[in-house]
Amino acid sequence: PGANAYGGSYVVWSFASLPGRGGDYAYTLIPKSVVSLYGAYTSKAYDWGQAGATLGVSHVSRTAGTVQNAVRYPAYSVVNGSAHVTRGPYTAELNVDNLFDKFHFTPDADTYANLGALPGKGREWRVTLKRTF
Repeated sequence: PGANAYGGSYVVWSFASLPGRGGDYAYTLIPKSVVSLYGAYTSKAYDWGQAGATLGVSHVSRTAGTVQNAVRYPAYSVVNGSAHVTRGPYTAELNVDNLFDKFHFTPDADTYANLGALPGKGREWRVTLKRTF
């Protein structure tokens, strides 16, 4: 019962016939480096509870498509932060990804890598309320 289907694609790239790309080539879809630095603080326990925060930055080096004269995507850095307060069995958390709403792109993946770009996530925040038992 129901629809049964499957699909896929298989591509073999040969750069031997491209001018300036014969033989070995640098795979530039993956950044050469991704570096992150984060710091966290948690207060000591007080009568009212406990609080903490985390702040960090992740830097991604530039990327590009794999064909000759491919589109180049510049390096970017994204700042993330969070804060939490715990009082008894209750915890409230605030998380913000891409705190400064940094606009950036990454190359698409697989067979569309040289044809498309994906926008990076904009600012995203979430609030979590939790009770432990």
